[in-house]
Amino acid sequence: MNLGNWQLDTVSGGRMRLDGGTMFGMVPKPLWEKLQPADERNRIRAATNCVLARERLHP
Repeated sequence: MNLGNWQLDTVSGGRMRLDGGTMFGMVPKPLWEKLQPADERNRIRAATNCVLARERLHP
């Protein structure tokens, strides 16, 4: 994606598992577990994506 003189790209850092209760805080588990099922240790899958911003230089 371009934004002005900047090129923005998404870079995947893979996936990891995080505690569902920590991630969703006060939201009751029956609500968030519909979208993010937890494993036997109450962990959910989370993506570790970041944005790479590069300025396009024109001579």
